[in-house]
Amino acid sequence: MKTTTNAEDSQGKFAAFVLVGNKIDLRGSSASSSGGEGSDSHGQRVSKEAALAWCNQHERQLGKVPYFETSASTAENVDAAFLCLVKETLRRYDDLASSQG
Repeated sequence: MKTTTNAEDSQGKFAAFVLVGNKIDLRGSSASSSGGEGSDSHGQRVSKEAALAWCNQHERQLGKVPYFETSASTAENVDAAFLCLVKETLRRYDDLASSQG
């Protein structure tokens, strides 16, 4: 899994993250069963367990990192992931503003 964990906002205080796994609409389809290098039998390159483990491993550095499995084709969970990111960003911004008086 290729990752970036050094992203920050200009003050380094309230950047929020979500981890998004895409292409859940391909699970179990014949199009995904051919897989690829490092893929499981459903074409999934990173397991849900590995994604959740990554979130847990980076919680100390990034804060809580929610994980969403999405489909760009069907839009499943895309809105939920985006709204979660926006809400967490606003919450962190409000916390920062409150602490600065």
